[in-house]
Amino acid sequence: WSLSPLAGAPLLNAIEGHGSAMIGGVVIARADNANVNTLQDIKGRVVSSLTIGAIQGWLLQDDLASQAGVNTMQDAKQVRMYLSNNITDVITDVLTGDAEVGYIPTGVFIAPLFFEQGGPFKVIEPKANANLPFPTSTALSPSTTFFATPRADQELTDKVVDALLSMNSSYPSAKRADLTGWRYAVNAEGLR
Repeated sequence: WSLSPLAGAPLLNAIEGHGSAMIGGVVIARADNANVNTLQDIKGRVVSSLTIGAIQGWLLQDDLASQAGVNTMQDAKQVRMYLSNNITDVITDVLTGDAEVGYIPTGVFIAPLFFEQGGPFKVIEPKANANLPFPTSTALSPSTTFFATPRADQELTDKVVDALLSMNSSYPSAKRADLTGWRYAVNAEGLR
């Protein structure tokens, strides 16, 4: 069986170290690249991203581009996807000029100095999100979500939910994942 977001209702969202259970996607370019300033500028450019299934490293940005009339796969000169889901690869591509546009998750990479005046990157079509202290281009979506399929054993599902809800930032596994805990999912709209 699968824990695919399409196979069941979202039960819980993780609360990450920055205190948010929501995260977005960022479309970046080098700050000194005068050719990329809007989503329309993706056309004819090399785009670097995480794998096609990465919600905040491909899907949200591709959807945003689509809303602007850009089909990333068809309109970009080339799309470089990293199956490793290592955003360092995407950032390196943009920094070195191997790609002119990068799709990365908000908050994973984000030392604000990278986007401040004189920093190496700019955010394409940035959005202000009062609940998130990081730059974003896309709408927000749950950062880490626990799903259960309709076929999942209800007793086991309840036990897992209880265990996750009792987790706090002092747990070793929470520390490793930079989580402060879990809460019930209230919005999975960004996953559609």
